[in-house]
Amino acid sequence: LLGKAPINEPGGEAEVEGFQEPQLYGGTDANDDSGVLRCVRIEFGGIEISDGNEINGLFSRGSFTQAKNGLVEDNTVNGTGASGGLGTWGYPDPSLGFGKTTFTGNTISGAVNGIAIYETNDVSVHHNILDANQTGVRVGDFGLTYDPSTIHVNRNAITNNTTIGMNNTTAGLTADGACNWWGAADGPGPVGPGSGDGVSADVDFSDWLFTSNLDGLCGEISVTGVFVSTVSNGSVAGVDSYNKEDILKYDIGSGTWSMFFDGSEAGLNDRSGDINAMHIGNEAAADDIYMSFERKLSPVPGLGNVAASDIVHYNGSTFSLYFEGSDVGLSTSGEGIDGLTILPGSASPIWTGCLAYLLISPTGGGAVTDYLGDALRFRGEDILGFCLTSSGAATDGKWHMVLDGDTEGMPPNSTYGLWAFNTSDTYLITQGDFAVDAALGGHSEVYKFDGSSFSGPTFSAPDAGLSPKVDAIHLGISD
Repeated sequence: LLGKAPINEPGGEAEVEGFQEPQLYGGTDANDDSGVLRCVRIEFGGIEISDGNEINGLFSRGSFTQAKNGLVEDNTVNGTGASGGLGTWGYPDPSLGFGKTTFTGNTISGAVNGIAIYETNDVSVHHNILDANQTGVRVGDFGLTYDPSTIHVNRNAITNNTTIGMNNTTAGLTADGACNWWGAADGPGPVGPGSGDGVSADVDFSDWLFTSNLDGLCGEISVTGVFVSTVSNGSVAGVDSYNKEDILKYDIGSGTWSMFFDGSEAGLNDRSGDINAMHIGNEAAADDIYMSFERKLSPVPGLGNVAASDIVHYNGSTFSLYFEGSDVGLSTSGEGIDGLTILPGSASPIWTGCLAYLLISPTGGGAVTDYLGDALRFRGEDILGFCLTSSGAATDGKWHMVLDGDTEGMPPNSTYGLWAFNTSDTYLITQGDFAVDAALGGHSEVYKFDGSSFSGPTFSAPDAGLSPKVDAIHLGISD
């Protein structure tokens, strides 16, 4: 909707983008009224409608144009750095619903403000990508009375914005900016505690996303279940018999054990299929499991012999090779895998374009080449990070050190399994007694490392009735 009010162009007029036949907007009537828009849906901006022409705009240049109940969806804005983004304004009266808008599915970069919200009530901004603007989201006023607490900016990727991620300029009135991905697992700064995009005062950022998955976990988590594999066969209340190739689940709420993955039904056995590390993609069913095995060579159905430095994937019926350790420098007896977590590629702090970011605990000492081309030496208490750029039989990627156990005071070769849901907090089990920082306990107990110190245990398998030593772990969580 392009009116006849003056615009900032020579002559006060300009051609509308995206049309083959010239169409002008702007003019000399500063009081031009382009009417009222109600129940408006604006989508697919940025789509090419003719060769070299894209529609990148919304509506403007009618000084009294009013809009209500808008949906701005699936638009792409690629600005120059000084371009306008998307926005809404509650003029003339926010309390009557003017400016009420939902923004979703939009991708905006290179704008002064990715999304601008001025003096408007009842605005929802969700599932947008706001990257490399000056300001990701701006909330402000020109003097009209409005209620910023009705503005909800949630589950967006707000990253790499050069000035600030979210700025609320209406002092003393708080806008909701919770559960966004700020580009870092430790959250936003500088008012916030983290290293991600910044937020201003009067933005509620108290919870944030830990990864770029916009539908992922947000805020404080609670452990609802513990998945384990053991070094020997046995039985426990609720499971008459289990083997080393099985995975058990302990339900925190009910305090009961159950069989989660029966390795023998999948073709494994306790002589060759001793699970040494695992990551569970679907905690509701045994159809998305990544695992490594203890033996130097373990026969796996459909794959033949698999090395202790390899990771296989089980989809509920068949195995496939996910990670071949020898391709990336894991080849000696001490370079097997006994701890594993798989995070989104965006969690990698050392490289971009990662298919996934793996946290790996080695079984013993060894060395690989790190992402800078230098030798990276490690021991069995350490945790390595790996940016996976190619998987399967042609595994490739970049290594770095995440946790130098010796520096943190850990006993040699003490790490026996690990789990993490972000790059800030890591949970691990140890081979024996563990007394570091505030952590004090024994084997088969879960300890937390927050990046600077250890605490725990937060869970004890022996206390839950499990006798054999645990050598692989995965935590089930909810927020």
